[in-house]
Amino acid sequence: MNWIVDPRKLGISWTSRVFSGPDSRDFLHRITTLDVKRLQPGAASSWGFILTPVGKVRSAFHLAAMGPDSLVFEYDSKADGIWDRALVEAIDQFTFSERQTLGPAQGERAEWVCRWLFAPEAPQISGLQVLDHGTLDFGRRWWSVWGKAEDLESQLKEQGMLTSGEIHSWRMETLRPWYSVELTPEVMPLEVGLLDGITQGKGCYPGQEVIERILTQGAPPRRLARIQTADGARILGLVKKSETAVGTRVQIIGPSGEKIEGQVDKCVEFNVL
Repeated sequence: MNWIVDPRKLGISWTSRVFSGPDSRDFLHRITTLDVKRLQPGAASSWGFILTPVGKVRSAFHLAAMGPDSLVFEYDSKADGIWDRALVEAIDQFTFSERQTLGPAQGERAEWVCRWLFAPEAPQISGLQVLDHGTLDFGRRWWSVWGKAEDLESQLKEQGMLTSGEIHSWRMETLRPWYSVELTPEVMPLEVGLLDGITQGKGCYPGQEVIERILTQGAPPRRLARIQTADGARILGLVKKSETAVGTRVQIIGPSGEKIEGQVDKCVEFNVL
């Protein structure tokens, strides 16, 4: 079954910014965790990060190439715009005389809107911006489709009703974090299972030494786990390396700062190449 939904109805402030100019690729290659020079137009987007010097998340996004000198960021800016500000501030800090431009945030204007499409094949549409996000986040291939409201309405019809609870359930099954939930400025990408957002051996970037040291050691200090709570609910939370075995009793801090007790049901893993 295919689903076409407005992410705003799921409480998601999905945002897009185009980054373009003759120096755009080299610039992002230097400051992000991705091998931006090798991104190919039409390929699926990848999670990527700008990190602090100690390897924690400063800015997080999905990044894709639209052309030789044009890339696009997509992310959930959240209602308070925290992840949008993080990206803008990081790019501003590292920019000196590079020939590049960060476009305005799309998703804020009523005439330029987004729909998420969950479907195994690329949508057959014209005149709209379509970005492939692969299957890792939700266990289903999904696409973001951008355009004027009237164009979207003429080519895409909402179907397959989804709720924020169902989206959360899909993330639970795939053990993937989300903006300002499990993914915060207090974590490192490897702790929340986002190894696919790190290009190994690509060269220097802020926080690289910390990331490479963790990969050499084989595991980060914490891992993202699916936890069965005492009242039978299932949530995602960070556990220590010593607590990663299935069935281990743990106590974690919930999204609102509350203490939650439960046992590990499944923990994210990755193989170091």
